[in-house]
Amino acid sequence: MRKVIFLKSISLLLIALCFCSPAVAQEKAAEEVEKKEEAEILSISDITNQIEISYSRIDDAKPLLEVPENIQVIYQQLDSIRSNVEDSLNSLNEESLDLRSYQEIKNIKEKLRQLRQKLESVQSELSNRNDDLQEAINQLDELDVFWQNLLENQFKLENKESALKERILDVLKSVNTLRNELLDKQKEELKYLDITTGMIRATVEKINMIESIDSEMREDVFIQDSPKIWEKSKMDSDTLSLGTYVITSWKAAYKNVKNSLPNYEQSFYIHLVLIIVLWVVLYFYRERAVALLRLKKETQLKAFFEAPLSTAIVVSFFFSKLIYGTINVILVEFILLLLLIPLSVLVKKLFQKTLSYLFYGYVLLFLLNITFSGMPKDSFENRIFTLILQVLIILLLGFIIYSRRYGLVRTSSIAYKFTFFMSQILLVLMALALITNVLGVMRLSLQITTGTLNTIGIGLLLYLTFSFTKLGILFLVEFPLIRQMNIIVHHKQKVRKKMVYYTGLVFLIWFVVSITNQFDVARNIADAWNEFVNQSWEFGTVKVSIGDFLTFFTILFFTILISNVLRYLLGKEILVRLNLKRGIPNAISITLYYFILVVGLFLAASSTGIEWDKINLAVGALGVGIGFGLQNVVYNFISGLILIYERPVQVGDTIEIGSLMGNVTKIGVRASRVRTYGGAEVVVPNGNLISNEVINWTLSDQAKRQELIIKTAYSAKPDEVLEILRAVVQLNPKVISQPSPLILFEGYGDGTMNFRLLFWTHVDVGLSAKSEVAVKIFNTLSEKGFEMPTVHSTVLLSDKSKAQDSGA
Repeated sequence: MRKVIFLKSISLLLIALCFCSPAVAQEKAAEEVEKKEEAEILSISDITNQIEISYSRIDDAKPLLEVPENIQVIYQQLDSIRSNVEDSLNSLNEESLDLRSYQEIKNIKEKLRQLRQKLESVQSELSNRNDDLQEAINQLDELDVFWQNLLENQFKLENKESALKERILDVLKSVNTLRNELLDKQKEELKYLDITTGMIRATVEKINMIESIDSEMREDVFIQDSPKIWEKSKMDSDTLSLGTYVITSWKAAYKNVKNSLPNYEQSFYIHLVLIIVLWVVLYFYRERAVALLRLKKETQLKAFFEAPLSTAIVVSFFFSKLIYGTINVILVEFILLLLLIPLSVLVKKLFQKTLSYLFYGYVLLFLLNITFSGMPKDSFENRIFTLILQVLIILLLGFIIYSRRYGLVRTSSIAYKFTFFMSQILLVLMALALITNVLGVMRLSLQITTGTLNTIGIGLLLYLTFSFTKLGILFLVEFPLIRQMNIIVHHKQKVRKKMVYYTGLVFLIWFVVSITNQFDVARNIADAWNEFVNQSWEFGTVKVSIGDFLTFFTILFFTILISNVLRYLLGKEILVRLNLKRGIPNAISITLYYFILVVGLFLAASSTGIEWDKINLAVGALGVGIGFGLQNVVYNFISGLILIYERPVQVGDTIEIGSLMGNVTKIGVRASRVRTYGGAEVVVPNGNLISNEVINWTLSDQAKRQELIIKTAYSAKPDEVLEILRAVVQLNPKVISQPSPLILFEGYGDGTMNFRLLFWTHVDVGLSAKSEVAVKIFNTLSEKGFEMPTVHSTVLLSDKSKAQDSGA
């Protein structure tokens, strides 16, 4: 019974606790809120400071009610931009594009891209303006919340009106008034942003439509898209006369250029400044440059300084991408037309007459192509003009090949040989273009024709730029600061040739990439390349692709290249100019060299995507096998590291190992190279330099002792001979004063008095110094009347010998 009562009591107690806990929690929460409200109550000085801060923020936000000048300009231009976009888009549909020429379609696409970029720039400006308005509105919202809470918490407790409360209400009124004005301004300006966004969307749709049509045209490039040339009745006929069409074409081009130039006004002035700077530099340095070019027998390159303005204009053209950004096709053709005059000047000075005539022929073809490229593509007149243009291009290429084979051009340069090679390829392509024109495959025909013309022009411009770059390399290696570099001092011609070679390789790659773009095959090549590198094979759980191997070897190649360059720069150019002990620069550079190699090897291995934990057992077994098979290689490698860090032998030391004596020219991974005094290059394993006895004549210093033995007759006075020897050896400039020379009288020999001369010289001039001192000693002793000892032999004949001689 007691047990039951006890359990009931426990139950009632638990029920009471459950009901009491929420009440206790509510009391605690109320206390916390009360404490928080007490904490939010500010002093009068704090409130005054907050009022000043609020008014300051209001003053900062008020200027946003005024539209900035750049936004006002956008609003003024937006209507004209909108009209321009609508005019460009409304007339564009698939039916209208089918009737336009390929050049017109290309121009339209470039114009739409330019419009899109301009609209995106406007959109960015308007978005930034909207962000500024929104940020100001958010700050005003925060102020409104802050003062509302303060009124509810603090002034509600005080329950009375005060001057401070009136000030707070004035602040709230100013905040809300400005906030509403900014909201109205934001709503008004968002309309322009929406209009701009809509125009961008419409422009992108049209660009995508044109690119889709362009893509279909690429796929159907080998399909007959026009009647055969003898089927004139099936073709359209252009009602305009030839003269009228030329005038109309140039007027339209002039109008397009005029409309495009205002968009590039700032870039144009930058380009003009660049031309002036280049012209001033070329003009004021032309006398020195011409003298240097004559000295280096590069007289052809002096044409760049004889026509500095033309050179400046042509060179500045290659910076047009950086200056102008994206340029429409019409403006590019306009710039190329302007380049024809300076190009003509340079070509006349750089090339022989025959090549100059070829250039003038190309200019004529270029002008014809620009003039008639906008003709309706299905008209009979366009077909005939294209046929004539193709025949003229074939004649031009044929003349280049003819002039090469029959010696009309007297040059054997690599550039002209490459031109001859490319001319043969382009001639075959132009023959194909002519045939496809006749058969009605016009897309392919026009693509080849335009690509060939552009390839010739690009090749000429790249050749001129390459020649100018060669000129820059020549002056670079002659620049005083560069000329002091050790690599230039010892290998100037080799460095210059390497720089020209690699620069030519870059220009060749540039030219090849340009060709692929001109013939519109870059995308096809890229797709084929991606398909090739993505081919993969699976070996169990390991998957390897061609791209992985290419990435591996590419990283490895650049790792080796960078490590070698840094090793040379540190070891031969930078560290040797610091006050470091001999051998330390070489040790630091080799350490960095191996570190970069190891890091590069790990990066290359990681780039393959192979999971090494799955093949670590095989790699470990392979490593053990290689370790046993290459014990000597590893031994010599470790010996090389000992040589590098302990430095018992260093590059440049004169050593003697066994019967071998010479200078150490290189300490490599496995072996070192020693150049003997006979000129032989001997490869010595590093292990031999560590385990065998090595005599290092230059370990601590570069001094070497020389020894001469001098003998005189008995008639000479030893004191005088010693003074003569001392005077002679001290006067020789190759003899080192410290340690001082040592002259010794060693006593009497067989009819001679023997003297010993010991002196120190630099190891590189020891033999020549010894010879000079010996010759000078002989001449001086002879002048002083000292006799050189001679060996006299006396033969005594006995009586018995005489008798024998008589009997005989």
